[in-house]
Amino acid sequence: MLPYVVYMEKVNDNQSMSNGTPTTSTTTSEAVSDDAPKPQQTTSEPQQSDTTTTDAQENATTMTSSHPTPRRILITGSMRSGKSRYAAQLAQHFGGEQVTYVAMLAASDGDMLWRLDGHRSHHPRTWQTLERHIRPSDALQKAQHDIVIIDSLTGWVANILLEHEASGAAAARDAVTRETDHFLEALEQSPHTIIMATNEVGAGALPSNHLAMWTREALGQTNQRIAEICDTVALVIVGLPQPLKGSLPKVKPLP
Repeated sequence: MLPYVVYMEKVNDNQSMSNGTPTTSTTTSEAVSDDAPKPQQTTSEPQQSDTTTTDAQENATTMTSSHPTPRRILITGSMRSGKSRYAAQLAQHFGGEQVTYVAMLAASDGDMLWRLDGHRSHHPRTWQTLERHIRPSDALQKAQHDIVIIDSLTGWVANILLEHEASGAAAARDAVTRETDHFLEALEQSPHTIIMATNEVGAGALPSNHLAMWTREALGQTNQRIAEICDTVALVIVGLPQPLKGSLPKVKPLP
């Protein structure tokens, strides 16, 4: 369609020419064909303030925030791997001088008492120490501090098996299962941050007697059940913790 011109007359009622003829003003407008390019309309959008926080910035802030304190931590490793020492380092990181240390041992075991004295020498004197033979959950009720170490689950399971050894393998395993059920319930309900040390079984020599074999089988199952509900699980090798589940904070060495 070709461009066309439209003439519009507007009568000025307020002004008249001397001859009496109304004065008219002529306005010319052009209609543009549909094929002609149309002028672009610019829409002004409100500018965001520089103080607006994006989702990425919020996520970055969350990631760089202080490390949260897990409620349940399992530290596993072979004998003399440094797992107990690392558990104490974690406890000191979270609780400072306000920690409860639960030793799962038989008080008549001279070797265990010697090792307990060795652990105590690295702990602050303000730490509370509790000795338990069978039920670590009882110690949780008597803990004076929010951070609790249980060292170790190996001694706890061995004590249960030893107590039921005369009843046979099946009865001993059933006793471990019952005590583990009770302990898992206590872990779920406890308001404490609980750090547990245990032995990683099955990676060394084969057991030389029936009680050692029972311990390997029962402890392996118990470790798996407890690890399932833990927030953090780590394997300690030559004193170096390797996270298996969750994350680990940087800790300072014990004196």
